[in-house]
Amino acid sequence: MLVDGTAGPDGRVVLAIGDPDKAEHTGVYVPGTTAELDKVGGDIERVVNLWTRAGRHSAGPVSTIVWIGYDAPDAIVADAPRNFYAEEGAPRLRGFVDGLRVAHGAGQGSLAAFGHSYGSVVVGEAAKGGGLHVDDIVVAGSPGMHVARAGDLGIGSDHVWAQAANGDPVPELGRPGHGRSLAESWLGGSKRVPSDPEFGGRILSTDTHGHSDYWNPDTKSLDNQARVLTQTYADADETNDPEILPRLKYFKN
Repeated sequence: MLVDGTAGPDGRVVLAIGDPDKAEHTGVYVPGTTAELDKVGGDIERVVNLWTRAGRHSAGPVSTIVWIGYDAPDAIVADAPRNFYAEEGAPRLRGFVDGLRVAHGAGQGSLAAFGHSYGSVVVGEAAKGGGLHVDDIVVAGSPGMHVARAGDLGIGSDHVWAQAANGDPVPELGRPGHGRSLAESWLGGSKRVPSDPEFGGRILSTDTHGHSDYWNPDTKSLDNQARVLTQTYADADETNDPEILPRLKYFKN
């Protein structure tokens, strides 16, 4: 565990559940807006839940990591459209992932990146053009990833996964029509967020509601992420039904 209260205005936290040097499957979770040292408890709970669930699907050891190695925006509308948060965080995330790869050794163990909310923007900025050396990318409640399509993330569109729960307003904020600066900052030239079928990735079904419950215990939302982490892809529950998108139900409530 690394905890640094002097690294930037929000501090820095890197905490692993399980041993990533020996794990067969490692997941790096990047939280979004308002993530900081003083609020890390909720993020730790999420990676513990993911680690616990993934352990049911893997015969070998699993590790999940909270990575707050960047200065996260303090507000989604006022701060998050400023690209420098992701641009400054991306090389740090790439360096951290490369370090994990070295520790694993050649061909040893899988590695997945998980981005929540603005954390998915950081993951996208790091990955575009093939810069992030992971096997899979999973995003939840994403407003955009600084790329136009899943294939631009450099790992193959079949390994890009997205979730958007009913009642989650953040994917809707990323679409054009909810503020030009928001859409232009997050979408990278596309009119589609990662949870849109036209983005070209794979959409994981959810049974949770709102922006913050994707990692709740004993949910399909969490289990689907664990399936990707452990590479038991055939058992992941996918959907191409546009009715899953929050734009239909959120704004009717």
